Amino acid sequence: MTEPAMTRFPVPDEADLPADVRERIERETEDAGFTPNVFSALSYRPSQFRAFFEYYDALVEDSALERAEIEMIIVAVSGVNDCLYCVVAHGALTRIYADAPLLAEQLATNHRTADVGEAHRAMLDFAVKLTESPARVGEDDIEALEDHGFSREAVWDVGAVTSFQPLEPDGSPRGHASERGILHTRSRVIIRQAGSSHISTGRPEIPGSKTGQQ
Repeated sequence: MTEPAMTRFPVPDEADLPADVRERIERETEDAGFTPNVFSALSYRPSQFRAFFEYYDALVEDSALERAEIEMIIVAVSGVNDCLYCVVAHGALTRIYADAPLLAEQLATNHRTADVGEAHRAMLDFAVKLTESPARVGEDDIEALEDHGFSREAVWDVGAVTSFQPLEPDGSPRGHASERGILHTRSRVIIRQAGSSHISTGRPEIPGSKTGQQ
């Protein structure tokens, strides 16, 4: 690598990495056209690399949320956390999954004025509140999401995605505001209320969305 992915820790040579870690990086590089810094950064600790991406895969593959919704949450929360890296990376995914060219920039700047429906504004309000003021999240916030068609399982997933983002080391000097302790608070607030079924319908889609569920 011509430029280090991290500034304080060494970046392993890919040839020295365990085969499964190397294969995952190669697969991602082929799919994305480049190697995201988070892969290079976490390869410093292969066991943590595996756990991190296994959880990430579970968040996006086994979810009551549509993929566009997951990316919308990530971009809005990354904007609050001042993480340009994730805004850019997941902004690209938002544009793809929501089929909305301007949505990512709107979400990163101010989700409250973004071109989304009421259900998704409520979803993003919840995610941003959980990021900025987790101690203020209560049962009324969960019920507000239910009123917009989100199941308890979906509410859990909103919290899980929101909580996961500050844990992601992006390889940039500033990084994430993980000291907020969001993961602990999300678990404390929501874990006793998690459950039931996947969302089927009930949330209006974004115009042009490929998911049909927005």
